[in-house]
Amino acid sequence: ALAPGEVAPVDSGSVAPQGSGAPLVSGETTFSPEEGSTSDEIGLRVALRFWGASSAPATVEGSQRETFLLPSGGLTISYLSPSCNFGGIVNFFYGQGRGDSTFEDAIGSRNVATAAGVDRFDGRQETYRYDVELLLRYSVPDTPAYFLGGVRYIFMKEDSKGDVVPGSLNGTSRGYKRELTFNNVILFELGGGVVGNISEDRRHRLFGTAVVGFGAWLGDYQADQIAPNRTTVDGDDDEWTDFAYSADLTFGYQWSITDSVELGLSYRLLVFTSQRGDEDRTNLTHGLEL
Repeated sequence: ALAPGEVAPVDSGSVAPQGSGAPLVSGETTFSPEEGSTSDEIGLRVALRFWGASSAPATVEGSQRETFLLPSGGLTISYLSPSCNFGGIVNFFYGQGRGDSTFEDAIGSRNVATAAGVDRFDGRQETYRYDVELLLRYSVPDTPAYFLGGVRYIFMKEDSKGDVVPGSLNGTSRGYKRELTFNNVILFELGGGVVGNISEDRRHRLFGTAVVGFGAWLGDYQADQIAPNRTTVDGDDDEWTDFAYSADLTFGYQWSITDSVELGLSYRLLVFTSQRGDEDRTNLTHGLEL
């Protein structure tokens, strides 16, 4: 597995990752600072990736959602032209996880305030996430550095199911509620990275990448509440489009086992957030990537 946004090496050990640190990005390119150019043998590279991440799901003020494991598998396809310093990278990741979800305060119309207090939602949330990234990579001649630019699309479905408990200590259950939130995050990204050989045969390297993004967070919230007598007592819908920004950071180690096989281990952090008036909405995912 390679580092985000990297392209696998080819030249008997003279290699360097390409990067995005995306959830998601991998591949590598052969680059020797001494030579100041890429190898003629570079071309199409494919990398399988696994991200053993934990995720703190998108939350808003007045809610608590448990941080849970969100294991993700992915694929990186990269190509570096043998005649110039430009290359292209495609990254794809899919993951899912689940954790507790509790809404303790009135959030818009999601909870019903009564004279006795505020309804509380207690349940479990399942999250499904797709992450697709298209990047252009430029290797700076005579240096171990590279620049990245491109677009990214993240889709998250959050499915919460549980009981609605009234604010009154003497009250009875208001029934069962299901909440569905569909999140679409579209980002334009810019960043870069460096790679350094730590062995004479150039088969052992350390690398780091940093990518920031700016774009839009489009959301669609739907909820239905079923009373104990099986009648629908509460329906709620909300849609929004907010400005969003992100940061994707990766630091890791890569070992060229052979000229065509590599293994990498890195730590990666991805955060994207948006603000809607006084309401912040943030998602943080981080963990080891192989």
